[in-house]
Amino acid sequence: MKAASAIHPGTIRRALLGGLACVSLAAAGCGTAAGRIPGNAVEVRMQGRGLLAVAGETLPPSRLPRKLKAMGAGRDTTIRILVGEQTPRSSMAAIARELASAGFPKILFTRPRRASSSSELSGQTRGRSGTSAATAPPRP
Repeated sequence: MKAASAIHPGTIRRALLGGLACVSLAAAGCGTAAGRIPGNAVEVRMQGRGLLAVAGETLPPSRLPRKLKAMGAGRDTTIRILVGEQTPRSSMAAIARELASAGFPKILFTRPRRASSSSELSGQTRGRSGTSAATAPPRP
């Protein structure tokens, strides 16, 4: 029977280089700028008095495109702007125009979600016949 041979040095070298590449990619992902969210997007928050907050900095809408470009955002970056319930559409349209004219076509405005409790939904449950589940006759 033949004795087990030693591992080829080229195999070890390839394994080490492959491991280093994985570690490098993982480390690069950890160093993203503040305000970045997964999927090549940037999150911006609408503040009071028409100001916007991105990456810990508050600025007027006219300076937002310059800040986004400094963060590395480009044409294919989605700009997600969190706005309040009472934010007028005219303010959102002005921001969208500013961003679109600066080369940011992917703009998404989001409002805060409303919480609902299960007690609110229990009275709205419907059975198969369209009647309330509480008043539906029992099935045989």
